Amino acid sequence: MPILWDGEAVVWDSLAIVEYLADKVGRDRFWPKLDDARAMARSMVAEMHSSYAALRRECLMNFRARVEGYAPSEDVAGDLIRIL
Repeated sequence: MPILWDGEAVVWDSLAIVEYLADKVGRDRFWPKLDDARAMARSMVAEMHSSYAALRRECLMNFRARVEGYAPSEDVAGDLIRIL
């Protein structure tokens, strides 16, 4: 889980971290300037942040682990197709 410590502020959610930093240093450094591009970017981020339950459940974010012979379930395959 990512955590940002900034003085007394502690922010522990990836989307909240981006929004916190955007508020601090300027939204245009984190989001597209054009309204339609920004809307699409926010929609993509929100979907990545809240969706893909099967992918999150079956494919944990352990970069140190080595997994051999993994075959994604049908649900994970569906999540991967949606992402692509």
